[in-house]
Amino acid sequence: MPCSDCGSLLCLSKTNLNSLFCPECTGYRVESKPVLDAKINWYLKDFLTERKLDRLLTEYSKQSLTYKLLHRVNYISNQFFSQAETSLPADEFGYVAYLIKRIYEIDDSEFGNKTLRQDSPELDETLTTVQKYYTEFVSRLERVQNQFTVCIRNSEEFTGRMQDLLMDYDGYLSEYGLCNDRCTNSVGGVEDRYEDFSYVYDKIRQTDGVEPGSVETPRGFADAWYPVIQQLRFLAGSDDRVGMTYKTRFPEGVTVFDIREFLNKLDAQVPIEHMAHAQYNSAVIPLRPRVVNKCGWEVFGKQWSEVKDYVVVSEDNLEAHPFLFEMTFDLPHRTIPTTNVYYPRHYAQLLKFQVFPLLQNNTDEPNGHTLLSNVAGDNGTIRERNLYEFLTEQGIDCYHSAEITSKDPNEIDLLCVLENRIIFIEVKYRFPPLQINEADGITELNQYFNRVIFNEVPPDSNREGKGPFPEKVRSWRELEAGDTFTSQVSRDDTDRDKQTISDDWTDMDVEIFVVSNVVPSFITKRDVRFFTDFEFYQYIKYNDDSVLYSVQEN
Repeated sequence: MPCSDCGSLLCLSKTNLNSLFCPECTGYRVESKPVLDAKINWYLKDFLTERKLDRLLTEYSKQSLTYKLLHRVNYISNQFFSQAETSLPADEFGYVAYLIKRIYEIDDSEFGNKTLRQDSPELDETLTTVQKYYTEFVSRLERVQNQFTVCIRNSEEFTGRMQDLLMDYDGYLSEYGLCNDRCTNSVGGVEDRYEDFSYVYDKIRQTDGVEPGSVETPRGFADAWYPVIQQLRFLAGSDDRVGMTYKTRFPEGVTVFDIREFLNKLDAQVPIEHMAHAQYNSAVIPLRPRVVNKCGWEVFGKQWSEVKDYVVVSEDNLEAHPFLFEMTFDLPHRTIPTTNVYYPRHYAQLLKFQVFPLLQNNTDEPNGHTLLSNVAGDNGTIRERNLYEFLTEQGIDCYHSAEITSKDPNEIDLLCVLENRIIFIEVKYRFPPLQINEADGITELNQYFNRVIFNEVPPDSNREGKGPFPEKVRSWRELEAGDTFTSQVSRDDTDRDKQTISDDWTDMDVEIFVVSNVVPSFITKRDVRFFTDFEFYQYIKYNDDSVLYSVQEN
């Protein structure tokens, strides 16, 4: 929540990593957004441009370069599928496909003859440099443009020159940037805490949905694969350039089951020994165009001629979703160029989940995005129970779905009684907004939590507010020792028992938490503190105070 005195975005302190402060009110010289936008646009479009970077890429053979990058993205996808402790590298997942499409845009005549080792998925020094240009340099500047980083003038070294952009400012993580980072850690995991993330992913976010192998409807697919789809959707929306690669809108008749069947038919065309090699080494499978067309016709029929443009990237079709990559090249001793369609199998299987929110489904059910939003809301009670079981395993006296009376329940999702305090918890899961990498996405999150927790709705909105949560808590705090309430005692929501307010409850400190898979940019509001479920797990399991952020007073 911006500074209450001047309206500026708060920033995370570099001396107290849990504390936010207002740089304007503290006396720092904060650079204006128009000035920063002008400097960044000049830097990226006129100074250190993608075109200059292309010179590094064009040292190589176009075919060798493309295959190497496909091998790399196929490898990291395979690692994600096959190793439970491996998180998906957001930067590589996004930018490798973007780089491949960029290579397609460069004229063949500009490429050299250098080749890259194809027996290993590791990138060489040059390709690592190119990748870091996007993942570290461009991403850093775009975070400034999206107000995730606040730039404060370096008083001793400031020159104001365009080319000194990187040295003229100290970058501070803004409340928007902190919100984005917290959501990213919650949805995608933190590498050095991946075991904890896996527990949250597998236990707390677990639902009673259908088994993946028995899925027959788009709703069932959304239910069975929600966590994976959510994670990929978040990564695909983490950057403007990445988003351009992963936001293909498919024809209305295409379903996720069509895509699955198409990929399965491609698999069936590969000899067993070649498939084993592709599985073990993450090798990219070359297919003849006629084989791909045959599989496409068998699945999509007459619509294949249209669908093909959405799933096969080529020099003449860069807008396709990056399932398959067509490339024409010369072979020694042959006068006619050869065309292959490269199939990065593990990557394509991953994209099947990533593309689901963009599909219309061609059924009576809503589109993929709506289905996923419904799943997030419908499974809220299950996740409440999962959190309840986690809390009781930690020895905490906890009540699930606590209600005062049936007529005026003022239901509290989780009521926790600790040694010297009572915690009231509201559990709210939702599908992350598409523009999570922009200020608009953070604003959408803020509006959502304002609506469902505080009953605050923007004047131009047609959404109805819910809550407000603080008022429900106030009703509970007015209860006296000996008063009764009921709570759910099993996974059957009709199985409830009467409970009694103890004598010592009325003297305890009270805390109010909201736990979700995502959080707003405000740390607290009206005494309500917001946690991701991943942060809440760390806080309870390890008594980890590093997840408790605060705001300094001016």
